[in-house]
Amino acid sequence: MADVSVVIPLYNKASHIVETVESVQRQTYQPTEILVVDDGSTDGGATLVESMNDPRIEIIRTERARSGPSAARNIGIWQAKGDWIALLDADDTWETTHLASLTKLIERDRLLTCAFSSWQIIYPDGRRSQDACGKQIQGEQVFDFDAFLELWLRRRSCPMWTSATLIRRSELIAIGGFPSEYRRGEDKATWLRLMERGRGAYSSVPAAHYNKAVVGQESSRFEPFLHPVVLIAERMIKEMRHPPATLRKLQRVSNLVTWQYARQAAFRRPIPDSFLDKFYWREGYASYLALQIIRLFDFMRLRLLQRRSA
Repeated sequence: MADVSVVIPLYNKASHIVETVESVQRQTYQPTEILVVDDGSTDGGATLVESMNDPRIEIIRTERARSGPSAARNIGIWQAKGDWIALLDADDTWETTHLASLTKLIERDRLLTCAFSSWQIIYPDGRRSQDACGKQIQGEQVFDFDAFLELWLRRRSCPMWTSATLIRRSELIAIGGFPSEYRRGEDKATWLRLMERGRGAYSSVPAAHYNKAVVGQESSRFEPFLHPVVLIAERMIKEMRHPPATLRKLQRVSNLVTWQYARQAAFRRPIPDSFLDKFYWREGYASYLALQIIRLFDFMRLRLLQRRSA
């Protein structure tokens, strides 16, 4: 049986963390340990977890408060005793069969790098919907790197989500964990690097819950720097270790991420030159043209504002 360590980064989620940990405790396949990495919380969330009196729970505190979720995850990964890491954010939950579903996949194929599943999205009004991948693929399937990229392009978003993954710890260590210098997109960059190293198994059972009702999530924030997926894809393309068809898919994934990321800034702030410099226009004429039009509109808007303020 697989030894699973659950790693939960925590920062000011006292209103959710107990429910999150309880969803781990209710698993039909029990983990070896539950590592809650407190990133300097000020709302007493870590104290609530300590009061749950589960010998498998360990509270780990980051040396510097607000290091970020990826830095907190890395600390948990380094200290974990299990061969497999199940990641869970402090405001998300699992169905009771989540770990059982994923461990079944890795025990069936012991050469897998990771296993991941579909998930449910819970909206503020209580509505629920399944992620795009789960709507397109039914049952179980194994993906190599090329097939993973194809799936990413087909559903127009990354097929993996942090709280619905089970990853071989040695593989996470080998790639250096999550790139903690980024506060956005570092998870997708990590999945890209992991899938390049091996194969991943997928289950369409949506046994993880993404809580979109939580205040304080940073997933919609825009920062004017290149998305880490774009930088990782650029390195992979330059290394030329994959067939031409796979490299073209990498270029298209990079373009897709750039377009989706830049679209958040559209008509609010100028799109940096670096976004266009890294765009593979031969693999996306329409998106490249759209970015140029947005940049032209931004330029005209700024000139108009300057004239009004003169």
